[in-house]
Amino acid sequence: MPSEWCNELIMKAELSQEQSSDRSDLLPVSERRVNHMRPLGMVIALLQAMRPHQWIKNTLVFAALLFTVKFTQWELVVLSLLGFAALCMVSSGLYLLNDLRDRERDRHHPTKSQRPIASGRLPVPLAWSAALVLLISGLGLAFWLHARFGGIVLSYALMTTLYTLYLKQFPILDVSVIALGFLLRAVSG
Repeated sequence: MPSEWCNELIMKAELSQEQSSDRSDLLPVSERRVNHMRPLGMVIALLQAMRPHQWIKNTLVFAALLFTVKFTQWELVVLSLLGFAALCMVSSGLYLLNDLRDRERDRHHPTKSQRPIASGRLPVPLAWSAALVLLISGLGLAFWLHARFGGIVLSYALMTTLYTLYLKQFPILDVSVIALGFLLRAVSG
């Protein structure tokens, strides 16, 4: 399973980090110094925070190729792969923004406290920078591929942002927004 090897890499990076640490891990997360963190550990934490295991949802962009039996037309396959990449960048940027917003609450949750931002393994400035780069690059790629595709991806991003900021508080709306997210992915293909 992809998340198992990722978790194993993270554990190895954390172990090597602990061995070279100045014991600032005993401080509250908000007071930790991040300059002692090794680049590999931060890269792994960033990749984990981008939630690549969720990218499977973005494979819906390939549905049109499959159902129209055009998966042998390489130009369309390349466009679909680029569309998939754009969706993955945007969704990862949105996951980072969600985790940045919820980091204080997540620190008190038994499982969410292990997320890279909440646990302090991913520095907040790096997470903000990565989120912005991913969102701008993903949306830029989406609009470069086709204006309509870019509009759909932008709609997905705005809807997900509304979900993060407000709509996830409402039980019926949150399920509807999640379902609409899947529909937008499928339509984007």
